[in-house]
Amino acid sequence: MYKTEDELSDKLILDFISDYEKDTKTKYKKMQDYYESKNAILSRTMIDGNDVNNKIANNYAGYITDMATGYFIGRPVTYTSTDDELIDKIQDIYNYNDEQDENNEIAKQISIKGRSFEILYLDETDTDEQAMPRLRFNKVQAENMMAIYDYNISPEMIYAIRWYDIKRDKKSIRKIEVYSKDKISFFEQKGKKLSLLEEKEHYFNIVPVVEFINNEELQGDFEKVLSLIDAYDKAESDSINNLEYFANCYMYLVGMKDTDINDIKEMKQLRVLLLDEKGEAGFLTKEENSAETENISNRLKDDIHKFAMVPDLSDEHFSNNSSGIAMLYKLLGLEQLAVKKERKFKKALQRRLEIICNYLNFKGANYNYKDIQMKFMRNIPVNDKENVEIVQMLQSIISKKSSISYLKMIDDVNAELENIEKEKEAYMVDLDKVSDSYES
Repeated sequence: MYKTEDELSDKLILDFISDYEKDTKTKYKKMQDYYESKNAILSRTMIDGNDVNNKIANNYAGYITDMATGYFIGRPVTYTSTDDELIDKIQDIYNYNDEQDENNEIAKQISIKGRSFEILYLDETDTDEQAMPRLRFNKVQAENMMAIYDYNISPEMIYAIRWYDIKRDKKSIRKIEVYSKDKISFFEQKGKKLSLLEEKEHYFNIVPVVEFINNEELQGDFEKVLSLIDAYDKAESDSINNLEYFANCYMYLVGMKDTDINDIKEMKQLRVLLLDEKGEAGFLTKEENSAETENISNRLKDDIHKFAMVPDLSDEHFSNNSSGIAMLYKLLGLEQLAVKKERKFKKALQRRLEIICNYLNFKGANYNYKDIQMKFMRNIPVNDKENVEIVQMLQSIISKKSSISYLKMIDDVNAELENIEKEKEAYMVDLDKVSDSYES
């Protein structure tokens, strides 16, 4: 947080970035590595001389993130408003920016790292029908951006800083962008100093940056179960190690010590030990409690799903056909997770809408982003017949637009309403033609 809206000094900008990277850089890399199945087990080393070291990395992190993200926002957010002109403008901007994919990628990033950012800007390479630059928005990785808030009871973003490194003449050059409520400043870092390259005014009236967070603690969805994932990886890897130990165990031959096997390397290759005792033969093996190993793995797996609040769809409880209510009970934990995500995500989407409306109002409109309502739909198997019946019952209680928004096969409610009106108009035209033919 920052006390005032005074200009940020060069030193303060660099200090902010340094502190932020110190606190988060290692964490974000670790979270991304686990999502990509680059778990800690892959760097495990064994005692010298032990050539059995299987490294089984289970991609529970990827499973948790993909399941949570797909359930939460696999179905697009729907937007409605009593102001048809406003919703049409917003939908045009969203279609131009592939808003559905943008939302999905941001939701994935906050599931992995706990936070993500989005910048809204004007694309001067493309213009609209009024010859004005088109409005664009794009996500920025959490490790390359930070937001600075004031100390009010309800903190407001007063600055945002983005940085990235580029290669130039085999040297790494750091570029820094500072966003305020009225301009964007572009810097290049030279040692411990900043060189101002350019400043541009913008017309959003607030900092044109949105911060998306997963929860107040800024934790990813699998962050709490990392130790369990590590333990499961170790149990699985050691289980494979034990199988390999058994397959490669040593044979011992008692009473045959005078046989010529003196080279230790040859002994290890042949896996034979010669002992000077009474004649007998056998294999050196160690006791293995496979039942206990399996029990530990199952307990770890259950704990991972329980504490991550993401169900195991391979469980037999999901194999039977279930009604919608029964399925929701099975997904209750995931639903609780999605509810918390939705509240934070909705707040960020409202800020995006506020920034967009500010720009549209600068162009001469008078829109209020609060006139737009959004609806999140869970991505679960749907009984279409039940869904349609529920919507039909709702039409006698709520508006047609609201009731249609509950149809899970409809992504764009306004487009569907337009299609209905077009069909009605076409039908009336056909009736008029038939009537005219009878009269003639």
